[in-house]
Amino acid sequence: ATGSVDELITLKQRDQTSPYHFLEAAQIYQAAGREPEALAYAQQGISAYPTDPRLLLFVAEGLHRVGRHQPALQLIWTYFLQAPSLESYQKLVAAVEKSGIVLGPWRNRALQALTPKLRPHDVPFARGKDCRGSQLVQVHLWEAKNDLAWKAASRYGCRPELWLKLADARAKAHPQES
Repeated sequence: ATGSVDELITLKQRDQTSPYHFLEAAQIYQAAGREPEALAYAQQGISAYPTDPRLLLFVAEGLHRVGRHQPALQLIWTYFLQAPSLESYQKLVAAVEKSGIVLGPWRNRALQALTPKLRPHDVPFARGKDCRGSQLVQVHLWEAKNDLAWKAASRYGCRPELWLKLADARAKAHPQES
């Protein structure tokens, strides 16, 4: 009611029962132009809630803004490993690009994390019900690596809508497969 940022933050900081409360206070700091305090408070939130994706991304972006790219990249990697997907892969690629380092090693690690692990008794994909390879297929399609996407789908399976995208992507070069 007074319009004081400090009073509002004090009020918000009283409740630390969820990661969102940390994020909300950090966002208030940030909106007030107090980036160092925003970053510090969000990092406290990560200490309390180390797996919260919103806090990880908020801190990573803040670290990038102040030129601390390596710790930001580590947070994005943690985020990626918690939920390997096309979206988290795209965030990883963007973080690597912001860091000004070579994507290759990070890409290889990420693709390894996305690759389903086959057990000795597993058989290669055959029937279309198995979706283990969907995330890997999506990444390959996003990168326009259609042959790799096809191989991943053939080996691990993927969701039906991805098979349709694969068929479209391979129609010219491999019409019999599509």
